[in-house]
Amino acid sequence: MEVIVNDLQERIPVNLSQLEKLAKFVLNYKKVPEDAELSIALVRREDIKDLNEKYRGVSSSTDVLAFSLEEDPLLGEVIISPEEAMEQAKVYGNSFDEELFLLLIHGILHLLGYEDETEEDKKKMEREEKAIFNRFLRQV
Repeated sequence: MEVIVNDLQERIPVNLSQLEKLAKFVLNYKKVPEDAELSIALVRREDIKDLNEKYRGVSSSTDVLAFSLEEDPLLGEVIISPEEAMEQAKVYGNSFDEELFLLLIHGILHLLGYEDETEEDKKKMEREEKAIFNRFLRQV
């Protein structure tokens, strides 16, 4: 399983090795095939806003985007805004790292087919995010 983490924002220090470790944990936990590849990109707020507008038609910033790649063995790419994560961490009472971890798990679950459009789907996804997050924290 290959996980590539790129820090393209250089504004907020991020522990890239912990993100890679978490991503591998999630992929193993969800039994993703060994030949899968995942790319994680940390981008500036203005860059994720541009991507959100281009691909989702929403002209505002967001915290995480997930793009599934159809090519075998690629799984896809998760794009996260550390600036958004930092603000959300304060709102939700999480540390910055916890918020980043939750966003990464959220993005990977989207790549694996989880949806959050309906209230029922959203609750199911949140339960799975919390379960994975807690299992990861117990093993680190």
